[in-house]
Amino acid sequence: MWRYLFAVLLAGAPAFACSCSFSDATVREVWKARPYVFLGTVVAAVPDTDQSYIPHVAHIRVDEAFKGVQKGEMLDLEQGGTSCDAHFRSGQRYVFYLAGTRGRYQLPWCSIALGSPDPEGEDLLFLNGLPATAKGTRLSAVVYSKWGSVPGAPVTITGSPSMRPLVKKTNSAGVVEFYGLPPGEYKVRVAAPTGYRVEDGRPEVESSVVLKNDSASGHTYARLDYDTSISGTVLTGGAARVELIPVSPVPGRNRAWLDSGRPSEDGTFAIKNIEPGSYWLRVTLEDRKNPRFTSTLYYPNVRTRANAKVITIESARKLQDMKVALPADEPMHTIHGRFTYSDGKAVAEARVVFRTAAELDHLSAASTDDDGAFRLRVPAGLKGTVHGALGVFDLENRECPQFEHAESERQGIFRSLQTPNIPLDESEADKEVNLQFPFPSCPAHDRLRNKK
Repeated sequence: MWRYLFAVLLAGAPAFACSCSFSDATVREVWKARPYVFLGTVVAAVPDTDQSYIPHVAHIRVDEAFKGVQKGEMLDLEQGGTSCDAHFRSGQRYVFYLAGTRGRYQLPWCSIALGSPDPEGEDLLFLNGLPATAKGTRLSAVVYSKWGSVPGAPVTITGSPSMRPLVKKTNSAGVVEFYGLPPGEYKVRVAAPTGYRVEDGRPEVESSVVLKNDSASGHTYARLDYDTSISGTVLTGGAARVELIPVSPVPGRNRAWLDSGRPSEDGTFAIKNIEPGSYWLRVTLEDRKNPRFTSTLYYPNVRTRANAKVITIESARKLQDMKVALPADEPMHTIHGRFTYSDGKAVAEARVVFRTAAELDHLSAASTDDDGAFRLRVPAGLKGTVHGALGVFDLENRECPQFEHAESERQGIFRSLQTPNIPLDESEADKEVNLQFPFPSCPAHDRLRNKK
């Protein structure tokens, strides 16, 4: 699988935002066009930070050289800190396709720039086969799913009426290659192996590839879904969102969301294309009377994850008639207060969260209004903590230095600035809790959010 770098400048924005059309260049074409091609490891990134939009230098070791460099060579690759630049961390490994000159290497925007380090991936299958793979025609197909490659998928190539169909199965990286085909147009049909399905129910994914001459290369991609689903009913009488939470999350992809985000009007839901594994089924409930308030419920009808039932999704398995309902006659307590900065100004559009000590995510949450006020409801008898959180873009740190060293959690290109946790034993039915950041407000934060 390829990684692409895209670029387009948004007028008035503090940095680049990236958007380009899909590049259809093949690995052979990119290898020919770029002066420096190699498999490399990022030995160090300076600074080595998870914060995006930071200019940095990647110190890269050449592990395998294919063009323009030597094995074992060290080179530096500067990145400017825009959203179009790559964000490197120590230990990352890629196939690099670099432009520029010796000592001033460039990672091109709006084109193929980084490839997979998988030995069975399309990049290294071609590069490790040089010089033989650079000769004659080459047609490749990559078959993938929502979270990775699809091995064992039958791929059929047909051309002229007199041509006998060619069939191969994808390797561990979801790749097949065909060499030495005569120039012409070819139909590529991909069938779903056991455990997968074509998204719209068709028996195959079909595409066309044209090889214009006897040295041309072409490729195609096909996406398959997991042939799994879970369906049921949310019996809460209000708006809700359903999601699956992996018991053993994979970094960078810890949730599988309901496609529509919400059950239908009658409360029924269906989650499809689920990666096999073990999950908790979680429902986030929205209060009709107070749309700023949400609470959490787990299957089967419990409030805490510790008491939730683990659901196992196996290959080609479909679970039906799952029912989630509010616990009967559940007593609730109220927490209310105001969220401010140290200068007394309101923290608007922030989150106030209650969670128990054993929970990794919130049990109840509410959004603050323009005056920083909040009100949330918590099941009676639960001990836990309350804290405030404000999501900010990395870009805002440049304008708001007081945000830089605040206690926070990383969430992609966002940081969630947080107040210290306040213990709460829920002994009072109506409790006032006021939250405050230990730093003053930042006018640029409101300006960047297009507020007055």
